[in-house]
Amino acid sequence: MTKNHPILSRGRQAALGATLLLAGTGVVQAEFSANIGVTSNYMLRGLTQTDDGAAVQGGLDYAHESGVYVGTWASNVDFGDGFTGYELDGWIGFAGAFEQLNYDLGYIYYAYPGRRDLKDSDFGELYLNLNVDMLTDGVFYVTNTESAVREQFKDAVYYYASLDLPIAEDWSAGATLGRQDFRSSAARG
Repeated sequence: MTKNHPILSRGRQAALGATLLLAGTGVVQAEFSANIGVTSNYMLRGLTQTDDGAAVQGGLDYAHESGVYVGTWASNVDFGDGFTGYELDGWIGFAGAFEQLNYDLGYIYYAYPGRRDLKDSDFGELYLNLNVDMLTDGVFYVTNTESAVREQFKDAVYYYASLDLPIAEDWSAGATLGRQDFRSSAARG
């Protein structure tokens, strides 16, 4: 089962897929894919992650026919004032369907290795995405942060709704409306 979900498709849609048959006690079907891209500005939830500059990005994904998937993705980042480096994300999840409702539940970890000034920015989120036809709704909940610097994001929740309208066989137009809610009193000031 191939499932198009926001984690694997946000800005990573130039995927090259290959279906592999793996032998074991039986035949198991799984899919590996890879993607690479260049963008004029890496945006996450409406905020630039590259100080309005270009980014080179790429990732690898594995999806099993059971619905379990894992993946990783990387991009350069620039938060201004010399805070440059790279972001390395990793995720694991389960996607499936119940009648017309598609679901995707997982965990994603955002890491900023290599520079001490960015390492304190690491954090993880649990997510749930629900999709019916052209509408997708989702929620991401921050479950862990790496330092007091990110303590302001503890218990933060991101909600979104997305509409994807098909135009032609390989083309679509989409719109997303989202809200980041900082539940921590430190984030509210």
